[in-house]
Amino acid sequence: MTTTVTPEVISQLVELLKSLISTDNMLRSHAEDHLNTFWAAQQPDVFLQALVQLIRTSEDVHLRSFSAVLFRRLSFKPLAEQKTNDGTVSPWDIVQPETRDIVKNELLQSLSSESDVTVRHKLCDTISEVVKGGLARDEPWNEILPALFECSKSSSPDHREAAFRIFAAVPYLIAHQHTDALKTAFTAGLQDPQSVGVRLAALKASIYYMLEADTQSKNALGSLMPEMLTVLEPLYSQKDDTNLTDALSVLIELGENLTKPFRPVMPQLLNFMVQIMKDTSLENSTRQTSLELLLTLSEIAPGMARKTPNFCSMIIPVALEMMTDVDDDQEWYNTDDLDDEDNDENYVIGEHAMDRLARYLGGKQVLPVSFQYIPAMLSGDKWQQRHAALMAISAIGEGCAKIMEAELEKVIGLVIPYLVDQHPRVRYAACNAIGQMSSDFASTLQKKFHQPILSNLIPVMDDTSCPRVQAHAAAAMVNFCESATKKILEPYLDTIFERLLTLLHSSKTYVQEQAITTIATVADSAEDRFAKYYSAIMPLLINVLRQATQKEYRLLRGKAMECASLIALAVGKEAFAPNASEFIDLLVKTQEAITEADDPQVSYLLAAWARICKVLGQDFIPYLSVVMPPLLQSAKLKPDFAVLDMDEDVESQYSPEDGWEFVGVDGQQVGI
Repeated sequence: MTTTVTPEVISQLVELLKSLISTDNMLRSHAEDHLNTFWAAQQPDVFLQALVQLIRTSEDVHLRSFSAVLFRRLSFKPLAEQKTNDGTVSPWDIVQPETRDIVKNELLQSLSSESDVTVRHKLCDTISEVVKGGLARDEPWNEILPALFECSKSSSPDHREAAFRIFAAVPYLIAHQHTDALKTAFTAGLQDPQSVGVRLAALKASIYYMLEADTQSKNALGSLMPEMLTVLEPLYSQKDDTNLTDALSVLIELGENLTKPFRPVMPQLLNFMVQIMKDTSLENSTRQTSLELLLTLSEIAPGMARKTPNFCSMIIPVALEMMTDVDDDQEWYNTDDLDDEDNDENYVIGEHAMDRLARYLGGKQVLPVSFQYIPAMLSGDKWQQRHAALMAISAIGEGCAKIMEAELEKVIGLVIPYLVDQHPRVRYAACNAIGQMSSDFASTLQKKFHQPILSNLIPVMDDTSCPRVQAHAAAAMVNFCESATKKILEPYLDTIFERLLTLLHSSKTYVQEQAITTIATVADSAEDRFAKYYSAIMPLLINVLRQATQKEYRLLRGKAMECASLIALAVGKEAFAPNASEFIDLLVKTQEAITEADDPQVSYLLAAWARICKVLGQDFIPYLSVVMPPLLQSAKLKPDFAVLDMDEDVESQYSPEDGWEFVGVDGQQVGI
């Protein structure tokens, strides 16, 4: 029995849709509830038919657009109150077959008549959702494929674009079509003489189809790469940043999964991408995306990149130039949030590019080209050039370590003079380079170059004109000391601790935190040699725990616990004994005061208890009744765990900043 949708029903639905976009929260909430519990759940046939009528016939463009969005979102959304033995059901699952036929027919008619580009794009998304829903339910829509192929040949560019948009959204819809026919259709779309929209939609459709296709079809359609690149040319010449970035992003997606089609066109692609990267009339995001395409290909197919003539010699100077695009923003000096990095700024993107090129392609490719430019930049008049050169040295060290180690003396000789540069951000970059090289060339650097490095780095901790430079010098000291023996450090300990004790009294909390971290690292490396400094430093750390009780000092307190417990390990039970009772009492009070699960002190506290237990041995037994309950509670916590498909976007849901790490296992991404 066919459901009839009366004008009265349409009118009621229109009023409901208006309420859904009301600024009155109560009215909007009531409308949402009514939509879900009455329209979608109790009369889905009427609801879906009424929505597609509005999409096709309403004179209000916003109402047509909103109706298309609602249809797409709700048609296949599980109904909370309706379940079968197979699980939840959606409105689409419970409507009559006649309703589905009516809906499909209305949607195709709307596609042929819709004049507004925004509504038409939303309509394509809606049709794509219906196609996906039908394919998932093994429910044929026999009319859709002939209709779309007809649209792809239409005299109207709007219709041609719509067809390719749907093919891009549901590439497996055309999975069983003959490859030659698809190649002909895609070629026509990629070379469309009238419309940028058609060319861009055809680019997406051809790429998404290739990602789904079998090996034979992939190889056949891979020959379309020259035609794909021609889509970019008019977008660039028209400075169409939005569509150019969109097209480049799709090519990146192809490169992440399939590099073979790029091989024949790599020289042309390299020239074109570098041209875009250099063009400062474009938006930064567009230039960065062109760089990302080349970096992606160098990561996935390093051999292909190495064989491409001038690959590094063309990219590296542009990346270095991007690294000079940094403003002397006063916020850099004033901020207390040192982790607030401008990740989308050119100078950060350029730095990451240098790091990635070095790691993917190696020192033989990257080091000679980089040092064609770095010395001249270091002697440049502009501080941005000197800053960029030093940060580039930091960035390429890990990837170029094998070759760079032979030239380490020269590189260190280049860096050290800039620890006293007139500009604080250059001094900061010099500290960064020393710290990074201390890790990248661990042991070798400490053994061979401790004298020039420490004699020049230690005084930078006196740089009271810029607390960030002071803190970064202390941070570089951590990197150095982590791989230094106590024999190497001993001659410098007096001077190091004199500076660090001064930093403990800084007005900047982040400087105090860094000083404490550095003290802990130096103490750990110095071991028994630290005993002579114990009486000067331990009371200061205990004083931090006693006085810094406000919430904003929780991280400072955590670092103080870490440092004091590491020092206790370094000096042993006898030296620690005079302070043991008070320190443990402060740990107990801290533990009792913690009320929030995300308190940063928790992890520091548990680690501190473990170290103190190791120091005191049997004397720690009286404290077990205090320590064990939260320790056992932590042991019960189950780690977060996720399993995703390889094509799922990890970082949008599981940020590395929140501690997530993923590895590939049997075609899936497993994260903890």
